[in-house]
Amino acid sequence: MDFRKHLTLKTGAAALLSLLFVGTPAYANESEHQSLPGMPSVEAVQQDAVTITGNVVDNTNMPVIGANIVEKGTTNGTITDIDGNFSLRVAAGATLQISYTGYKTQEIAVGNQTHLNIKIEEDSELLGEVVVTALGLKREEKALGYAVQKVEGEALSTVKTVDIATSLTGKVAGMNVQNSTEFNAAPTILVRGEEPLIVVDGVPYSNISLRDIASDDVESIDVLKGATASALYGARGGSGVIMVTTKKGGEEGLDISVNSSTMFNAGYLAIPEAQHSYSSGTGGVYDSYDFVWGDKLDIGRTAVQYNPYTYQWEEQPLVSKGKDNFRNFLEQGMSTNNNISLAWKGKNGGFRTSLNHVYNKGQYPNEKLIIR
Repeated sequence: MDFRKHLTLKTGAAALLSLLFVGTPAYANESEHQSLPGMPSVEAVQQDAVTITGNVVDNTNMPVIGANIVEKGTTNGTITDIDGNFSLRVAAGATLQISYTGYKTQEIAVGNQTHLNIKIEEDSELLGEVVVTALGLKREEKALGYAVQKVEGEALSTVKTVDIATSLTGKVAGMNVQNSTEFNAAPTILVRGEEPLIVVDGVPYSNISLRDIASDDVESIDVLKGATASALYGARGGSGVIMVTTKKGGEEGLDISVNSSTMFNAGYLAIPEAQHSYSSGTGGVYDSYDFVWGDKLDIGRTAVQYNPYTYQWEEQPLVSKGKDNFRNFLEQGMSTNNNISLAWKGKNGGFRTSLNHVYNKGQYPNEKLIIR
């Protein structure tokens, strides 16, 4: 038997409902409204709904435009206007969810209230996605049409080096940091194969390097890659820009910070082994001129040799007295980086100042560098 047939009734809705629910006490035909079994009447639903008005502001009491106001568990919602105001009709006892990009989502139970004054707080985790672009403008990284990469200041000050450019090694894609093994040699920074422009707090510089900036004073470093990212800096920024944002006064009140670190240089991992069994000379005979195939050392023989203490040629034992000269010449290398900062912030302004001291000692005698 096929039950998939259409039935057409030429009758009104009230009459159809009467036929379907005839004899059931749950159906009533009152005025123009009909109620189905187990469903509240239209009048009851309308009596339970309330209109909620309100205003949304941020931490500085500025209106938030376009904040989402949604009745929890439903798709019923609205957004705030240019003054931060909204109006929404919700069920009695509903809970409102307020959300906005860069701010924490809040939930507020309506209760018996009809007007709400809402203040939303910034979300520090979401704000971490914001990068500094040309001329110091802050934008969301995902909203940019060009390559920008950010390095937080904490990543640079955890293990501090003499030059913060060394700390950028391997942290930015497309940026090559060429570190030198020579003492006090500044690393070379190349962005996509060319030397970038350095911008500190929105001011471009051509006469400083990253070594002139203390790692403890850096809040973040944003690398703008290519001509599109740094077009506002003209020809100087055509190869890319390294934008350094320094720290400012933080929370209200006085803040004193002290940071110190010390690193030791491991020195040479291996030193070539030199022969120390034969003296200078050839054919097993000692002479002071050339080659190292002379007489056998450390067997009690003597020869006329130069004495550096008396500045004379004297008869002296043939011994391997200089076999560890290079090892004995080396010293323990180390670097100490100390920073103390003082910051204060009040209602009308603030300031931050710091003092940095770097002591860098190489592995050769008299090889020292002090940066203040």
